[in-house]
Order: sequence, then structure tokens, then C-alpha cells
Amino acid sequence: FETWLSMSEEVNVKDMKKLWKGLYYNFWHSDKVPVQQQLAERLSNVVCDMKMQDSVALAFWETFLETMSREWSSIDRLRLDKFMSLVRMFVHASLVRMCEKDWHPDVVVPFWEKVTKTLLQVNEGGHVMTGFALHLTSVFVDELEQVCSKASVAPTNDSDSSDDLPDTIPSDVLSFFVDPFKILLCTSRSHAVVKRITESIYLKLVKKCTSCLEQIKADADSDKIRSGYPFVQLDALEIAKELFEVAADPSTRQFNREKIYDVISVVEPLAVVQEEMRTSTPASTPDKKSGSDGDGGVGENGNGKVKENGKDKERRRKKKKKGVVFALRNNQIFNFHKKNMANVTYSVSGRVPLKGALKK
Repeated sequence: FETWLSMSEEVNVKDMKKLWKGLYYNFWHSDKVPVQQQLAERLSNVVCDMKMQDSVALAFWETFLETMSREWSSIDRLRLDKFMSLVRMFVHASLVRMCEKDWHPDVVVPFWEKVTKTLLQVNEGGHVMTGFALHLTSVFVDELEQVCSKASVAPTNDSDSSDDLPDTIPSDVLSFFVDPFKILLCTSRSHAVVKRITESIYLKLVKKCTSCLEQIKADADSDKIRSGYPFVQLDALEIAKELFEVAADPSTRQFNREKIYDVISVVEPLAVVQEEMRTSTPASTPDKKSGSDGDGGVGENGNGKVKENGKDKERRRKKKKKGVVFALRNNQIFNFHKKNMANVTYSVSGRVPLKGALKK
């Protein structure tokens, strides 16, 4: 089936559903851990295979989410572990594709909209969708950090050791990733879902980011900074403001309001730390060296023209995804402009106005 998909520029929705019907039961009947892992890796690689057209990979990813949403409640406890592993691998593969495309909106928006659609079904499907949403929430942050760590550039003999730091995610992309979880935090009636989002999304992001910033402030080596480094551009102040607006709305349920304030109390200290770092440290890439302009080996000759050898050019090409650590307001790598992809709308459940909720 991989050959058929790789040769296709577009796949009919009906054909993709038929394909996934067979793939689901193929994985259902797979036995022994090595066979299950090999099959799960083979299936998930379709999403991150750069030979696949974006439209084909997106259709495969969307149909996978639809299949798991429909079948998750019918999976017995003996097979649950392997399906949880399959979902984790698919989430990882989708994030790998976004990272390989430099977090471009043409890839990030359609791929993450499918996840948003799946998560928001919790408000419609109730307990039937809760299990799948809980697992997606649990694996997201860990897989995102792994993807960014693998995207780091290995240091060379003549390069700074900070080149080994993981890739950083632009702040607007991070906000876009967090949006569906924010909507569920503000609207879901499920105590389990709200608790999981609080612990696995907000608390985990804040803890990793705060720890990383403290290590940077203490001039620690790159090994200690690596953990949480992909999230240093998380705009904690903007997150706290958006949550406060929803919590202040009279139509927000009291249960959700209390949980929102709990999250705000966790996010605000990070915003303070980030503000201190911004005011005390100029926005710059961590791999700046004296005698260079920050791109690693790129300088000017006597005529004012840029000169660089092939090795420097290759290293600069590899490092082009490196984020600017503290420039939250002026992302120099990628302008995602989340507001252009969203507007103020009403949630499916509770009719709570949510700033930045995705268009249907």
C-alpha cells in the first residue's frame, strides 16, 4: 500500500477509509511485540515519509484519527497497550513532518486541525471519546520534545557546543498547538479530561520551560539546558491573558473557571521569569560567536559583500530552524500569525466565547 500511496497525488476519501479498515484489523490481529512494533512503525512512517504528497499524508493521518476515535472504546484491555503505542508513533510522525517542513503553516494548520477536531469530539461524544483524548493529551508534549531533540544539529570540531541544542519551536506555533487543549480546559465537563490537560500540557510545559530558563540564567552547559529547550519561546503571558478572559466570562461554568485559575497561577510565574530574561538578556541565538554575524562562519569582505565557504553554508542551512530564544514578540524565524487562521467563535459545549478558536 505504501507504493500506491507514494505514487498518488490525491487519494479518494472512500478508498482511504477502505484501506484503513483493513489496516486496523491487520494491526488488531498482529501478535508478539516485535511484530507489533514493526507494523506500527511501518504504518506511522507513511505520515512522515517526505516522498508522500502532503495531501496524501494528511488524508492518511485524518483517516487514522477517525478510525481510532470510532474504535477506541471497543479495544479490549489485552490489545490496548499496542494501540496506545501505535497512537504515540503516529503523533510523533505527524510532528516530524511539521518539523521537517520548518513548521510552515501550510503543513501545521491542516495537520493540527485534524487533531483539534478529534479532541473536541469529547464535548459531543462524552465518555466514548474520553479515553482516546486522554491518551493524545498524555503523549503530545513528550513526543514534541523528542522530535525537536532529534532535529538538533550535531556539533562539529569548529562549531560551538551549543549547536547540539534541540530545535526551538516558534511561539505562535506553540500557541496554536495548545489551542485545542485550552478549549477543552474551558468547556469540557469531564473531570478526567480537564485534570489530564492541566497536568500533561500546562504543568509539564511550564515545568520544562522554567527549568530550562533557570539553567540558561545560571550559564549551565548544553546537556543541562537540553531538557525543555524546545519550549523556551512559549508565550506564558499571552496564555495567561487568554485564559483570564475566558475565566472572567459570566457564562463559563464554575468548575471550569476554578481549573482555569489553577492553570493561570502556574503559568504566571513563568511569565515573570521570561520577562526578567528578556529585560536582562538581549534577544540572540545561543550559537553566536565573536567575529561573526550569528549565522556561524558568515562574514563580510572588504566590499561589504557576504562571503562563506561551502562548509559554513551547509552548517548555516542546517541551523536555519534554530529559534531566537527570548524574542517572543518578534519571531525572527517564522511568522505564524495565528490570528489570521482563527477568529472569535463559540464552543460546541457551553456556548463559551473562546478567543482564537479555530474556524469550522
